Amino acid sequence: MKFIKKSFKIVGFLAFVWFLLVQFSGCFTFRTADKVLQKQFTRKNIEPPDFYNYTVENRNMHYAHIGDTTKPLIVFIHGSPGSLDNFANFLADTSLLQQAQMIAIDRPGFGYSGFGVAESSFKEQAKLIAPAIERFHNAKTILVGHSLGGPLIVRLAMDYPQLVSDLVIVAGSVAPNLEPREWWRPFIDNIPLRWFVPPSLAASNREIRYAYRELNTMLPLWPTVTQRTTILQGSADFLVPAENAQFAQQQLTNACKVNMQILPNENHFLVWQNPNIIKNALIWHLKETD
Repeated sequence: MKFIKKSFKIVGFLAFVWFLLVQFSGCFTFRTADKVLQKQFTRKNIEPPDFYNYTVENRNMHYAHIGDTTKPLIVFIHGSPGSLDNFANFLADTSLLQQAQMIAIDRPGFGYSGFGVAESSFKEQAKLIAPAIERFHNAKTILVGHSLGGPLIVRLAMDYPQLVSDLVIVAGSVAPNLEPREWWRPFIDNIPLRWFVPPSLAASNREIRYAYRELNTMLPLWPTVTQRTTILQGSADFLVPAENAQFAQQQLTNACKVNMQILPNENHFLVWQNPNIIKNALIWHLKETD
């Protein structure tokens, strides 16, 4: 009897989630068309970024680039869900453009990089993203990763150290023991429910479902990370516990320099609500030399 009651609760919960997703699916695209972004830059009297597509192992990848290619490179990698437009205000920042060129990338399954078709492996995601960095690589190349983009920039530093000089981890979900493993994610990830989930949320659910596994595979590789690193973490982050920052600091035993900032009363959404904290970290990294 208890099993039957529990089953009805699960079915009822999933039906409710399905109803919400169907009703509001149009609100969950989490991406902005290139032409719309270009118009936003033009209205600010800023030369808009160039947009590029490339293919790796039959997967299409999409990103934006702006700035002088002779200058240091800043690479922005969004969380889950999200897209390169999360960093549009950084790309349009004239003071940053005076010092650096910038790239913002749609991760696999998001934006215009195979929308809805997730890649659960962080190693594979790094392989797909690396060519964009390599194209504009500079001796000073700073990777910025927000939320699930945090462990991904660490994975890039592990697998492609020659492409990365600095890391800025923003509210990064990096600790496997702190990664939630919700019971309902496999249900959403499989047919038939997956058919009714907006593509961006389906991709997000898939990679979050396997994040614990991916973070565990990274554990023995942390000592290989030698890049200068800043860790920015809000103390009031209800999505990524602040203990993730301490975990990253403890793991970065061979990084040439680690700067950790636990930000009082800040939540998970620093990219939008307090971007100057990230900007100041970037300016510091641009000035730092080995």
